[in-house]
Amino acid sequence: MPQTCTLKNSRGFTLVEALIATVIVSIGFLGLSTLTTSAIRSLSLSNHRTTAATLVQDKLEEIKNDSYIKVTSAKYNTEDYNTMAEYLPYRRVVTITAGPEPNTITITVTVSWKEVVQGSHAVTLSAIMSQ
Repeated sequence: MPQTCTLKNSRGFTLVEALIATVIVSIGFLGLSTLTTSAIRSLSLSNHRTTAATLVQDKLEEIKNDSYIKVTSAKYNTEDYNTMAEYLPYRRVVTITAGPEPNTITITVTVSWKEVVQGSHAVTLSAIMSQ
């Protein structure tokens, strides 16, 4: 005898089960999107910090290659936002003060940048130079 399938014998998902499954999957995707957004922000901040640290280090090396007598605050002007050709969102400030010992100076270089979402940030390095 051939078997016939009736609606009473068929098993499947009800509409309520399908809606519940859709809600659960949607919550999972919402969590993933939040995690992805957070990861992108962290990567952006890391990229800016690395660039700022490189700019600070480059300027410190440039100053340390100069002779002690030539190093003055007047020689190293502030490079404001939009003035460094490839680094427009950054600002670099050089401060030169008397050092902790006679015949020494303290060189401080600060690079800062602004982000719309995360606000202002800065990287600062100092070095002591002697005669």
